[in-house]
Parts: sequence; C-alpha cells; structure tokens
Amino acid sequence: MLRTAILLTACLGAVACTTTPLDTSRVDSRATPAGIVAAMPGEQGARVRWGGRIVAITNQEQSTLIEMLSYPLARDGLPNTLRKPTGRFVLRRDGFLEPLDHAPGRLLTVVGTVRSLTRVAVGETELVVPLVSAEQLKLWDDRYQRRTRPRFGFGVGINVGF
Repeated sequence: MLRTAILLTACLGAVACTTTPLDTSRVDSRATPAGIVAAMPGEQGARVRWGGRIVAITNQEQSTLIEMLSYPLARDGLPNTLRKPTGRFVLRRDGFLEPLDHAPGRLLTVVGTVRSLTRVAVGETELVVPLVSAEQLKLWDDRYQRRTRPRFGFGVGINVGF
C-alpha cells in the first residue's frame, strides 16, 4: 500500500512538472534584439525566440504590450540572467494579459515575429527596440527563477538507511 502511494505521488509529480514546449521551428537562433535594431529594416519578418525579465506591461484596448530586458536562453528556453543582457524588446500579444501574473521581474520567453522598431523610455533616455508580434509565451514560475541564481549550499544531516 505504501509502495503504491509513493509510486502514485512520484508519477503525479512528474506530470505536474511537464510543460508544453515552444515551437522553435524556423526560428533565427542567432538574432538578438540589439542585432535586429542594427540590421533593420532587413530583419523585419524574422521569427525569433527571445526571453528575459519583464520590465513593464501595458494593456491596451485590443492587445497587451510587454517591455522586456532580454537575456541569452538555455536549451529549454529559460532566460539565463547570470549572463549579460542582449538588449531590450517589446512584445505585442492580442487580447488581455493579467498584469499580476506578468508582473515586472518575472521571467518570460516568447516565440514571435519581428514586425518593426519602436521607442521605449528608460529613465530619461529613449531607446529604439524591436517590436515582436507574440505567437507563443512561456511564463516561468518561481522555481525556474531560482534556477538562474548561483547554486551554493551547505548542509549537515543524518542519513538512516533500511
């Protein structure tokens, strides 16, 4: 009975940890927000997979704009905030996105198409950044945000085996 309960718990835990992967086919994996700005208008229409920290979110009448600070991505698409940022970009998603879920500081990965350049204010500076029409979004929960921090630990314990 105990063995069955442990097995069932392990299976449910494995299922709960699975996520739907982003479709990365036809994605230009070398493109960065800064590189796109330098190459525009030639890069308009490029399909990209970018991610980073949410800086700001603005809901409009028909869509939502999210300003992002981009970081290099790990294989699974998780932004690596221990590395140097690769620029800023703005993503546009049709419909309403909840600002409390997509709060500044959260990690987000997007697959979408570069549509144009837009301007954002950073303090008293105005930057020109790519505007990405978002096809897919992956909002990373807190356990993944902790994964991007250095992992140091020290512990003392007692192990008893049967």
